Amino acid sequence: MILCLNETKIDDEKIDSKNIHAGIPSSYAQYWNCCKIKKGYSGTAIFTKVRPINVEYDFPGHDQEGRSVTMEF
Repeated sequence: MILCLNETKIDDEKIDSKNIHAGIPSSYAQYWNCCKIKKGYSGTAIFTKVRPINVEYDFPGHDQEGRSVTMEF
């Protein structure tokens, strides 16, 4: 099972301070990509029971708004 979310509108600091990780079942690996230029803007997350072979965040030369997480399975 793989769940993909977009427009998460959360930043790394809030994920940690609100202990968001603890609310996700431990059987899921979590991959968050938060906007690096504006807190609480855009962002994506993927929760998966199938571990990916490779994970890449954003695209080289493009914005840093956290709009993509690319996975190879």
